[in-house]
Amino acid sequence: MNDAARTVALGPERLAGMFFVPGAPVLPAWIDPNPLPGRTAAGPLVYLATTGPDPGAPLRAALLDLIDHAEEKVFLASFLFADRAVTEALARKAERLRGGVYVLTALDRSFPADVGEPEDDEPGKREQIDRNRRLQHFDNLRALAKAGAWLRSAADLHAKLCVVDDRVAFVTSANATEAAYQKNPENGLLVRDPTLARELGRAFARVFLHRVTHQSPPAADLDVKEFRPAPGASWKPMVVRRPDAAVATIGRDEASLLHATLELINSARRELVLTAFSAVDLRDHPVGLALRAAIARGVRILAVFPPDDRRSDRRETGAWLFGDAPDGAVTVAGCPRTHAKAMIADGAHTLVWTGNLDGRHGYQDGFEVGLATDRPDIASAARAHVIALALAASHRAVFNPTPNTLADAYGAPSPLAGDWTLVLPPGSLWTPATLVELLRSVPVTFTRRSSELVVRIGEAAELISSVDVQRRTLRIERSSDRPSNGAPFDGYLRGCRLTVTGGGREMARPENRRIGRRGRG
Repeated sequence: MNDAARTVALGPERLAGMFFVPGAPVLPAWIDPNPLPGRTAAGPLVYLATTGPDPGAPLRAALLDLIDHAEEKVFLASFLFADRAVTEALARKAERLRGGVYVLTALDRSFPADVGEPEDDEPGKREQIDRNRRLQHFDNLRALAKAGAWLRSAADLHAKLCVVDDRVAFVTSANATEAAYQKNPENGLLVRDPTLARELGRAFARVFLHRVTHQSPPAADLDVKEFRPAPGASWKPMVVRRPDAAVATIGRDEASLLHATLELINSARRELVLTAFSAVDLRDHPVGLALRAAIARGVRILAVFPPDDRRSDRRETGAWLFGDAPDGAVTVAGCPRTHAKAMIADGAHTLVWTGNLDGRHGYQDGFEVGLATDRPDIASAARAHVIALALAASHRAVFNPTPNTLADAYGAPSPLAGDWTLVLPPGSLWTPATLVELLRSVPVTFTRRSSELVVRIGEAAELISSVDVQRRTLRIERSSDRPSNGAPFDGYLRGCRLTVTGGGREMARPENRRIGRRGRG
């Protein structure tokens, strides 16, 4: 093996993608620096939102109020039930109605408890949170089954929806978890229009009756079994009228959510203000192409996402969407824990929905719901909420930076300078050549842990090493091809040249491997 195959310099080479770096973004002049509170008080639609930690949990309170006032039936969809207050309210209602509570949720025990919410800051805490959520989820489902609720599960279930008596409904970004209700920036629309509520209920019923994979009928205990329902009659598309329309994705049956998204983007002439948990896999997708076309015709964009740039699909999509926009045309802000979903065109047209800007999930498959409206009060409230998130942002986006640029932004001095040797142990997952290939192609971060140095190579590798300063050697003590999901880091490696030695068997090339976990939010 020649030296070039096992040596790499970190610092001056550009990294492809959109990255978030510390520092509040400079908001353009067209953004109001003092937005009004993001809530409406009257009318058939009420916009509800949080911008961060909120012990009052207004989204939970709205949901509990709907459940408590149900007189005949409750339809509720939430992938995860890890909030006790919601579970207890549903159980009380099921006992009082002697049934009448129908729930779409995760029943397959292999489901990922990481529901795509923003990651916790403490190393290793993510896995414990997931375990606790899973245990609480099934404890809650047992309580619901015992109370008389009918539980079913559907593939790619992602909607967060409650419909009561076909009269009122609630569409929200928030999963039924304490973190969603009390910690995250979230939003939702309370629907007081029976026509809209019935359409949302019809979408729920289509999935509950004809697209489920597992069920647990009302019983003394949870009894999950696979279930294959009849396909049902032909689906009648959802009714879309103005000024308000209930929209959805229901597998191949319904694609009005995609149509509403495209209609809103294509209607924009001055500005688009939006927030979502992620934007992924939009290259050559209709939504991605519509956003690029909007920028090309001079539409200004403010976008707010959680500042997570460790996932390659997010970095690549962000750069493709916004990286070549004219100066000042696009502002991308990173607000921690953001999980709200809203899009507002020209301060007049609004879409609030349960999915993300995701070209793989939510527009052509699975179950998502939303509300599209032309009501000025909703547009004003939603726009003010997104601007408030941008004002609270702790990070700003940069495009195709060098490791030097990223390191300067984080301010943490690189622990390595000059020439160093990185020694892989016998039987390592990587050979020197495969590891160097990774080091050249993805961002490399570091975290100091007492006498150890943790080096993370994108989503592909985590190397925990001892540092021998005298010999200028990093000796890998432990490693993984699944880095700690969401763990914090001190900064980016720069100004060093690594020569990799040792190692073991050859792995698959990184571009052919599925790396990391994909949170859907």
